[in-house]
Amino acid sequence: MSVFYMKPVSAKGCRGGRCPVPVVVVLWVVSALFAGGCEVVGYAANAVAGGGRPKKVKVPAEYRGLENKSVAVLVAADEVTLFEYPKVPAALCEAISRRLSEGVAGVQVVDAGQVARFQAANPYWDTWLYRDLLQHLRVERLVYVDLLRYRTHEPGDPHVWRGDALVSVGVVEVEAVDPNNFVYATTVQVQYPPGHSEGRVGQDAESIPAMTLATLSLQVVNRFREHEELAP
Repeated sequence: MSVFYMKPVSAKGCRGGRCPVPVVVVLWVVSALFAGGCEVVGYAANAVAGGGRPKKVKVPAEYRGLENKSVAVLVAADEVTLFEYPKVPAALCEAISRRLSEGVAGVQVVDAGQVARFQAANPYWDTWLYRDLLQHLRVERLVYVDLLRYRTHEPGDPHVWRGDALVSVGVVEVEAVDPNNFVYATTVQVQYPPGHSEGRVGQDAESIPAMTLATLSLQVVNRFREHEELAP
């Protein structure tokens, strides 16, 4: 592990005006990367830089109709994405389903494994009417995620790692006047590492895909619950 240095508030006791960050802080920052997505990353970076506890603001849910309802999450992707990243749709479905179960009050989410078996048994499921999907999965809400873009490298350079994902998200209600139309729709885009305009060379081949999906699932689920974000 590389040793991280920072300019101290006071150079007393530091040689050359540089002091090593305590190992416990380094480990905390690394663990924060895998624990909570971009909000925690920002908090950790701010704390290490000596900025103290950052201010947070509460952000209301954009749609609260999943609360106390039965829900199924379906993730669709085009053929190119399925060929290049065949495991990503199922992994994203599992991540969103898990976060919904943990973060939305009273929600009952269909197991992601059950959804995967349904999709495997019905390869043209994405041509079904939404109302038929609701009936077949026996749920009151359908969260339909369309993976519009997903990549883990800079375009044209397999040696430079950078996560980039874009999804459209729609919700169908079983009791709607027209259950074949979304009652709520939005788009979510994430990049990992956040705040970096360029990718990273020699990055761990597992961390970029894992953190891109973790950040994406967090941002999707945040649309359905009150949450905190770092103040601008």
